[in-house]
Amino acid sequence: MSFHTVIIDDQDARISYSGQWSVGGSDANYRHTLFSSQNTSASAKFTFKGTSMILMGDIDSGASCNATISLDGSTYAFSSPVTNTNLHQTVLWSSPTLPDDSHTFTYTVESCTDSSAKLWFDYFLYNSTSNNPSGGETYFVDDDSANLQYTGDWERSGGDGDFMQTMQGGKVGSSVQLDFEGSSVSVFGRVDSFSSGIVSALFSVDGSTPVSFATSSQSFISYNKQFFQSRTLSPGQHTLVVTPNSENPIWIDYLLIQNGTSSISLQATTDSDSDSSSHSDSTSTGKALAAS
Repeated sequence: MSFHTVIIDDQDARISYSGQWSVGGSDANYRHTLFSSQNTSASAKFTFKGTSMILMGDIDSGASCNATISLDGSTYAFSSPVTNTNLHQTVLWSSPTLPDDSHTFTYTVESCTDSSAKLWFDYFLYNSTSNNPSGGETYFVDDDSANLQYTGDWERSGGDGDFMQTMQGGKVGSSVQLDFEGSSVSVFGRVDSFSSGIVSALFSVDGSTPVSFATSSQSFISYNKQFFQSRTLSPGQHTLVVTPNSENPIWIDYLLIQNGTSSISLQATTDSDSDSSSHSDSTSTGKALAAS
């Protein structure tokens, strides 16, 4: 099965930054990074081939930034909403439906009203038109995707901090299956605060011996937790089955399909995170960054 939603991190080399930008991020962000600028005329430019695009990010409490967005020469006025709480996993801007062609997106800062509160870029999502993509793209599969086959009792929930604001919680007796074509698959989600028992699940690719994820009680919420990363897979079709194995729910948020080569080994994951959603930042001169 082919997938068409490509995810591009804010630090991907295909994004060209100019001017002064701040680097930040927390465990809740994609690849744990964010990028922000409040400097007039600072810009970010990204070219992609597809039929739509979404820019995702975070907004600090009290932040207010105005910018100009250009897409293939058409310009759009952008103003971030002013909020009294920090927002995470927020749609900052989405394109209209586009012709099946190459497109160029440019974001140019005009003004920001609060030097301590920022608007942050996290990642781009765009719909690719390729049935057999190449070049090592990473494909995003949301928990709400029709490609995921849920069996048993699953609870749909989600909110601030969850990718696309949704997640699916499963307990022992339930399962979810994904048929895909790619060189590796990884699974991410959320672990809630709980006082007793464990949160656990089994992960199996193509009927192989299941790999276990398990974590004991914790007093904080872990967002964007990696539950599973497959080994490098042979070319062709594959099947991933996730089987929750505890009375406490494991929350599936999203999966990533890699279509390039990978040297990652099959591994189980144990939890060592602490709750973190704040932004630490440093300053970087604008440039095309090395891919993370």
